[in-house]
Amino acid sequence: MKTALDYVYLTMGLFIIYVAYENYRDIANAKRFTSAVFWLVLGIVLAFGGMLPPLLVGLLVAVLAGISAINGVVPGSAKEAPYTYRQQQADKLKAKPLWAVLVIPAVTFAFTPIKTIFQAPLVGLGFSSVLGGIVAMVLTKDNFGSMMVEGRRITDAVSWPLILPPYLAALGAVFNAAGVGPVVADLVSTVLPVGSKFGAIVAYALGMALFTVIMGNAFAAFAVITTGIGIPLVIVAHGANPNIIAPLAMTAGYCGTLLTVMAANFNMVPSALLEMKNKYGVIKEQVAVALPLWVAHLVLMYFLAF
Repeated sequence: MKTALDYVYLTMGLFIIYVAYENYRDIANAKRFTSAVFWLVLGIVLAFGGMLPPLLVGLLVAVLAGISAINGVVPGSAKEAPYTYRQQQADKLKAKPLWAVLVIPAVTFAFTPIKTIFQAPLVGLGFSSVLGGIVAMVLTKDNFGSMMVEGRRITDAVSWPLILPPYLAALGAVFNAAGVGPVVADLVSTVLPVGSKFGAIVAYALGMALFTVIMGNAFAAFAVITTGIGIPLVIVAHGANPNIIAPLAMTAGYCGTLLTVMAANFNMVPSALLEMKNKYGVIKEQVAVALPLWVAHLVLMYFLAF
């Protein structure tokens, strides 16, 4: 029986299939065929992956990786609306479009405590995204076609890094199943004094940040580092409150996200979209935020989690 989350993935998949169709029609795109195949395969996996054999899904994911590796996904010819039109709309609407954006966190938060819905926060995020689009159309008096075109343009601009977060989260689960966590814990125990409360906290937060730098995403790091360090060395050994220490460890990991090229969708794509001369410019600017923010996490962990 389908769950509400299945319909969220179906909606996402159908939109990505639309992106594939538009790329195929885009004769100005020199790599329209490989781009279209990439988006079509991704759309099929999202929309119908739950009904396909796991081996087939794995092969389709390998196809996505192969097309990305040969640089087969490039932005199409869809362009932004003319600057004069965008400026006129900005002057006319002022801050009104912000309400469409605020719908997303508000509705997602409202769904979170609903125990009868499987993966309620994710369902809320999917539902709120659709609702946010509807609110945006009402506020701007624009049409559904324009929203789809803009959605396709932004998806094209992000390109293949769009699949990195789920890829890396899945990789973290694979690492955890392979027993990487205990190996990391053994290595950390030989370097840091995890016998002390503060040493264990440093190991947890530092492990999250460094593994995130390697993996590019704190979701991927969380399963490995929490299994290997967080649970045995911080929660069990020193009695830390898991409801406090785990979220702080996750955001400590995101301090590493600010520092790595592996987080391409966060750090490299913006450089390309902003046409920055230094493609590492975003990371360079974030260093001054990431390091003191990581130190702040140590303080919060030490005083709030015990």
